[in-house]
Amino acid sequence: MNKRKTIGDIISSKGVFNDGDWVESKDQDPNGDIRLIQLADIGDGVFINKSNRFMNKETAIRLNCTFLKRGDILMARMPDPIGRACIFPGIEFDAVTVVDVCVIRPLNTEVYNDYLKFLINNDIYRREINKHVTGTTRKRISRKNLNKIKFDLPSLENQKRIAQVLANCENLIQKRKESIALLDELLKSTFLEMFGNPVRNEKKWDYKTIKEHIGKVSTGNTPLRKDVDNFGEFIEWIKTDNIKRNNKFLSTSREYLSKKGKQLGRVVQSNSLLVSCIAGSIKSIGNIAIANREVAFNQQINAIAPYNDVDIEFLYWMFFISKEYLESKANKGMKKMISKSDFEKIKFPKPDFDLQLKFSAVSKKVETIKQSYQIYLQELENLYGSLSQKAFKGELDLSNVVLKKIVAIKIDNSYFTTNKEQTLKTKTEQVNIGFIKPTSKDVENILKTTIKDGFKTTLFSIEDIEKELLKNKISIDNNEIKKHLRNAMAHNIIKQEYSGTTKQVMFKLKK
Repeated sequence: MNKRKTIGDIISSKGVFNDGDWVESKDQDPNGDIRLIQLADIGDGVFINKSNRFMNKETAIRLNCTFLKRGDILMARMPDPIGRACIFPGIEFDAVTVVDVCVIRPLNTEVYNDYLKFLINNDIYRREINKHVTGTTRKRISRKNLNKIKFDLPSLENQKRIAQVLANCENLIQKRKESIALLDELLKSTFLEMFGNPVRNEKKWDYKTIKEHIGKVSTGNTPLRKDVDNFGEFIEWIKTDNIKRNNKFLSTSREYLSKKGKQLGRVVQSNSLLVSCIAGSIKSIGNIAIANREVAFNQQINAIAPYNDVDIEFLYWMFFISKEYLESKANKGMKKMISKSDFEKIKFPKPDFDLQLKFSAVSKKVETIKQSYQIYLQELENLYGSLSQKAFKGELDLSNVVLKKIVAIKIDNSYFTTNKEQTLKTKTEQVNIGFIKPTSKDVENILKTTIKDGFKTTLFSIEDIEKELLKNKISIDNNEIKKHLRNAMAHNIIKQEYSGTTKQVMFKLKK
């Protein structure tokens, strides 16, 4: 049996295993040409590319910074979670990173970087990381402690097989998540088409305060915690962390009130809407959820029991679309909040009830599809967890896994391998395969023409657009296509429709 390894053991003499650099605020320069990668850029398996910090090259050289290379593994030494790792894909700028990010560059022909990334993000390895975490208020793992964690390193071929199996599973999970997100976009665009924007009220619906024509508002209450008799197992007690931005229904609370506590608190019946009206540690004002059961709730929440001529599905989506508008109604003090009296005075339109019910019918159908997608997503995530556990315990049978053709990209004497379909696009590569990569100014016009000429009356997907571009030897980033589609929906140029043939939400040009 092979001797168990640490990360330090697999780094070649030319490799890198060190922390990022200590770059202070005074060392940064918003006009600099060196990107400073932050903890916020390091996702759990994915490079997020979220931050916007820079420094100039002279300072980076003076500080002896480690310049990142495409294919480096970046691991966050601080939460959340500690130890999350991703592959650095290369960006348009030269880049360095901060001290709380560990840079791992094996430069070892016996190590496949994608496998190492999956290994670090696996629950087994993550539990070992947690054993070596130090600090109380700012928990982190030191590189020294990280190098105490041992693991098995299978053959290079098996590393590739494991990485391929897990990557395929991840891709399926991501596609299912995108399908669920598209269903929400479908309902949002359907709402805007039927009712217009609730804040601007372009369709001139009856426009009055929440108290006048939406529903009865009540504010929650928190029984005294020092009186333990207030708490028990009688009724679920909801707080703002049970009202999540993209969850239509309340999440289950871990706290319950007693019969006595229920009398001191506030109770809302099923089919009411709960709205978070105070800012917590995260931006939570305007988060909403439907109460699909009787619950008690605390004083940071306003509840609306809608009047008989207001449909709960319509009400949910009206508030969902108007979150920023609700946030703007918060007071300007240290603790941002919307009082009950101020909340009742906020104005909203109230469309015809029959039209609300038509939207509700569409919403419920889409919700049924969404629930089936979520069940499938949960099954995929469970499968991924099982495969991952078995893979890193050496219990996964890899004999039937056929490796896809692998392309090795050589960059500054460093090899980073990837599936042929996912090969990183460099200028040289584009010339070799004869593809044209348009400038950012041309992207919008090319996509408009491609969609208009290729899909005048038919439903289409992002994949269909990519195929049309492929015919014309044009390369446009997938994120640019998604951005164009979002803008086109916002300007009522295209809409989303569910296809009974493909069983997915697709796009269609509006007439």
